[in-house]
Amino acid sequence: MRRQRTPAQLLTAGVTVYDAAGATVGTLERYDPRGGYLVARRGIFFPRDMYIPLHAFRETDAQGNVRLNLRLGDL
Repeated sequence: MRRQRTPAQLLTAGVTVYDAAGATVGTLERYDPRGGYLVARRGIFFPRDMYIPLHAFRETDAQGNVRLNLRLGDL
């Protein structure tokens, strides 16, 4: 029987976060299970943090990148 991996095991800081359309949202900075959100950093010169609710999380791909079920404009 295969054990289900927890979100903490699936979500690794530094991976890329993609929206439902495949557009890059940013780089995963952290996962806060108590707060119920992910933090993704966007931008190079003027970086800002995006707080993404966990209900927007869809899956991780084979490389560990995060896929969301919402488009960037809906976040």
